[in-house]
Amino acid sequence: MNNLSRLHLKIFEDMNDIEINECLSKLNYSFKKYKKGETIFNSGEYVNQLGIILSGSTNIERINFLGKRAILTNVEENDIFNEAYALLDNQILLVDHVASSDTFVILLDVSNIYNISYNEAIYKLIKNLLKLSLHKSIMLSKRSFCIANKTIRERIICYLDLKSKEFKSNEFDIPFDREDFADYLNVDRSALSNELSKMRDDGLIEFRKNHFTIL
Repeated sequence: MNNLSRLHLKIFEDMNDIEINECLSKLNYSFKKYKKGETIFNSGEYVNQLGIILSGSTNIERINFLGKRAILTNVEENDIFNEAYALLDNQILLVDHVASSDTFVILLDVSNIYNISYNEAIYKLIKNLLKLSLHKSIMLSKRSFCIANKTIRERIICYLDLKSKEFKSNEFDIPFDREDFADYLNVDRSALSNELSKMRDDGLIEFRKNHFTIL
C-alpha cells in the first residue's frame, strides 16, 4: 500500500509518502484481518509487533486463572496497540488483544528500530510513537479513576463523565456492549443493567444500546 499518508494515520503524522515508505522499508510489516472475538496477540507470548488499526477496534483484556475477564481499555480506528511490549526487549505479554469488531490492522515489526540509522523519517516515526504511547497511558488511567469508586453508579458516572469531556458533548457512543462495559467497570453485567435502568428512571441519563445521553 503506497498511499498510507492519505489515511491520515496518527503514527505517520506530518510524514509524506516518501518518508512513510522509507520507514516501512526498514521495518517488516503486514496487513491482517480479524473477525470479531478473534485474538490478535495472546498473553504469555513475546511479541515484537505493534498494531495500527485501519478499521474496527480491539479490546485490551486480562483474564485471571479463574476465567474472570477485565477489559483495560478499547483501542479504536487510527490508534496503535501493543507498542510498549513491541519496543521493549524480551517482555512477556501480560494481556490479550482481542478484536471487538471485524478489524483490519497493519502489524509493524519494530524490534530493530534502535539499530537502524536515524534520519528525519525515523525521527518523525519515533516522535509519533511516543505521543501515541503517552496518550495510551492516559486512556488506561481513566479506567483506574472509574474502578476506584466503590459503587456501580459512581463507576458509571465517572466513565460517562470522562466520555462526555472527551467528546465535548452530553451525547455520545461508547465502544462497549453491556458485557464488555461490565468487564471494563469490573462489575456484574446484570447489576450494571439494573443500575443503568435506575439512573434512567432517576432522570440522570438516557440510552439505547451503546448510545448515551447525560441529562
